[in-house]
Amino acid sequence: QRIKQENECVGFYHTFSWIDKNGQKTAREIVTESSENGPWAVIQNQVLVNNVCLAKAICERMQFREDLYVNEDKEFFLRISADYPVFIIPVYTTTVFIHGGNTDDTYNRASSYYSNRVNCLETLANNEKLTAKLPKNYFNPELARYYRWQAQALLRENKSNEARKSMFKAMQLHQVEKRQWSNWKLVIKSFLS
Repeated sequence: QRIKQENECVGFYHTFSWIDKNGQKTAREIVTESSENGPWAVIQNQVLVNNVCLAKAICERMQFREDLYVNEDKEFFLRISADYPVFIIPVYTTTVFIHGGNTDDTYNRASSYYSNRVNCLETLANNEKLTAKLPKNYFNPELARYYRWQAQALLRENKSNEARKSMFKAMQLHQVEKRQWSNWKLVIKSFLS
């Protein structure tokens, strides 16, 4: 109620979580100085869905993308933050419990998982309104990592042609010239090491 009274503007409101891992409780770092640049505030403060308060009108206007299966909340929050003010409220309101069943096992996922991550990141990278408020090519390093992990997963699944395409995408994002790599298996080996 107090937060609502102090912040009457329609916008994106974000509080913070305690992180509880194996009974050890730690606080997430609060970065309040970035709140004037909405997307940067969302990125720097590692926004979690349990710490967000949005007006119903924003959700109806922006609409959640149900076709994105991974990072759909990140895409949604960043898209909103490009259009609406972001208010960072330096208060801890929830606790997130980290355990074996809810943490990412990045190296052993199926290629479809990485395809969904890549799809979300490409959607963000192609949002001109959003990228105008971020450093140039901000999403490229993360996108390159996921293309690389996708290539690794495709190799495990014996899908070498698709793996090669993903690796070339990763190399392009890393600004590596394709012609330097005549043998794509050597390329993948170099990225795996």
